[in-house]
Amino acid sequence: MSYNTETTNVQFMNQAFFQKIDAGLTKEAGIAMSAFVRQRLREDGFTREILPFQPITAAELDRQTTEEPTVICEKEPDSIAATLPFLSRSEIRYWTSTRYPVTFQKLASADFRKSKFELMTYRTDIRTVLQENSIKDMQEQEDYGFYSNLMTIAAANTAAGNTNTYSLSGFNKTNFLVGVKQLLQRRLPVGCVLMTQSLYSDMLSFPSTDIGSPAASSLYMGQNSLTAPFGYKIITTNKSTSANSFFPTNRMIVFAPPQFLGQAYELQAATVFLKAELDMIEFTSYESVGIGLGNTQGFVVVDFN
Repeated sequence: MSYNTETTNVQFMNQAFFQKIDAGLTKEAGIAMSAFVRQRLREDGFTREILPFQPITAAELDRQTTEEPTVICEKEPDSIAATLPFLSRSEIRYWTSTRYPVTFQKLASADFRKSKFELMTYRTDIRTVLQENSIKDMQEQEDYGFYSNLMTIAAANTAAGNTNTYSLSGFNKTNFLVGVKQLLQRRLPVGCVLMTQSLYSDMLSFPSTDIGSPAASSLYMGQNSLTAPFGYKIITTNKSTSANSFFPTNRMIVFAPPQFLGQAYELQAATVFLKAELDMIEFTSYESVGIGLGNTQGFVVVDFN
């Protein structure tokens, strides 16, 4: 992780930040931090790369018998094609579509507290320092919740006879494509492939006979990366090596594009609540988001043993 060096601009921003705190303008200081929060969440959380979040307002919520914020989504109805001889007509079919709810949860970071005088010793933009801790916690919650729900759906599908999880022997080009084909065989396009950084490193070691000599040379020299091997977008995660790791290092998940997978809504964008009392500065970040998978067959889990 890189940090900014101390410059006149950084010193000015830090001074302006503390002046807002001292003047009781904690709301304005929090808004300045929130701008950083929203940007970093979009960049770092793999959930948001798989399903881009659509901002909505309270007016777009659907009323329920409970007070839980909900949006009702509709699935595309199935259709039947027919080959018709002349002087004939097609089967009359009254179609219906399935609806399902997308509910919202509030995610929040830890409640961070720090003395203003200690914060003054930092040699980088203080807003960046404050948001880094909260962002790591919130994106961990987003990704863990999304991944856990995927595993629950996969287990339920397997129990119902619709396998979502496959095991292959060894990670190589052939098995990578075999894993991708598991989704293609469902007549679904491939939107992206999620894998750990460890598995991605194994991909970088594919021989030149698999990826081509020029590509192998540029990878070895650090002049390129495999962002879309065979035309499939790769998303990597380090959630297999963190203290609260949950993503197996030998696993990849192949996803259909968002329009074939589901919806992701953002009722409240990531926002910083900032409070100052004497010299102590207290801050926490929170958001309200909801995800619904309308197509539970829109992803496959592939383990390489």
